[in-house]
Amino acid sequence: MGRNGVPPQLRDRDPEQLVREMNAAIDERQRELREQARRAGKSFLGPDRVLKQSPFDRAKSPHIKGKLNPTFAAGTGEGQQRAREERKRFLTAYREALHKLKRGLDCMFPAGSYKWPRLCAARCAPLETARCAINSS
Repeated sequence: MGRNGVPPQLRDRDPEQLVREMNAAIDERQRELREQARRAGKSFLGPDRVLKQSPFDRAKSPHIKGKLNPTFAAGTGEGQQRAREERKRFLTAYREALHKLKRGLDCMFPAGSYKWPRLCAARCAPLETARCAINSS
């Protein structure tokens, strides 16, 4: 990202048009989710009922520790496996880059890295190189 915080992929876009497109996409997705919930017999509280809730309330069912790791979610076992593999690749590349950075060697963090590329201007792979399992499960 540049000084103005705009990702390179979006620099040539009209900001107002981009905001309109994003808002339209969000509205459409919310409509889809509401319809999906309605068909499943579920509903949403809505902003008024949410604001009436006490911030001190908690779930009535106890939290049960299990094997799930909420780092990501996938709709299928295959999607979960791909996400686990991609996370493992990312963490391996990140650790290797951090090790080189600490030794003063040239390094490149994987796409999606945040802390070190911004903290000390370390190089970071462009987003186009990132592999992503979103919408592929």
